[in-house]
Formats: sequence, C-alpha cells, structure tokens
Amino acid sequence: MFLGLSRASLSKTATSFARVVDSRWFDPTGRSFTHLIKVYHEEHHKLVTNGIYGFVRHPSYCGFFIWSVGTQIMMCNPISTIGFAFVVWKFFEKRIPYEEYFLRQFFGPEYEEYARRVPSGVPFVK
Repeated sequence: MFLGLSRASLSKTATSFARVVDSRWFDPTGRSFTHLIKVYHEEHHKLVTNGIYGFVRHPSYCGFFIWSVGTQIMMCNPISTIGFAFVVWKFFEKRIPYEEYFLRQFFGPEYEEYARRVPSGVPFVK
C-alpha cells in the first residue's frame, strides 16, 4: 500500500509540475507561440530567453514529456511507463532539431548562443 501511495504522490507531483512548466501563464512569448512549427520568419517573432525560457528552451515539450510519463507512473504500469517515455522521447528527438533548424535561420548567432547555454528540456535531446 505504501508503495502505491508513493507512486501516486510521485506521479501527481510530476503531472502538476508539468502543468506549471507547460502553462501559458508563465509563457512570455505571447502570439509568437504556436504548436505549429513556423518555417518562415514573421515580423512579430522575437527570441524569448527570459522567464521559463531561461531554464529550458522548450517548456511545452518538457511539460508534456513529464506529464505523459507521470500519468503512466500513476497507473503503476511499468511497461506503459517505459513505452510512453520512449515514444514521446522519440517524437521530440526528431521534432526539436527540425524546429531548431528554423530558429537558427531566424535568429542566427543569438539562437546558437542561447541553445549552448540552455537545455532543451527533454532528456538527452540537445
């Protein structure tokens, strides 16, 4: 019983943290943020490096990763936990470099320096 409560507490903490990380309330990007990858630079786009973006480059991806794994921990299913972690990680392992290719085109050396300094927010994805 104690193990079950510990898992539930851990997963609840993880999912709550994920909601905070992914929250638009902490998002200073305003209308520059979208779930679609922009392939053309728009005049209102700006590189945001403050707030949550000072800690992780992709807070929404980080939050979703934590939430998706946390929900599986809460279900106490180790096979699903590993499966979700792998599938979600694999998705972001492909998406982040693709998205950052365009960000490097838009913001040049400024983004390069930012990417060197701040982690992506998804484990093992640079």
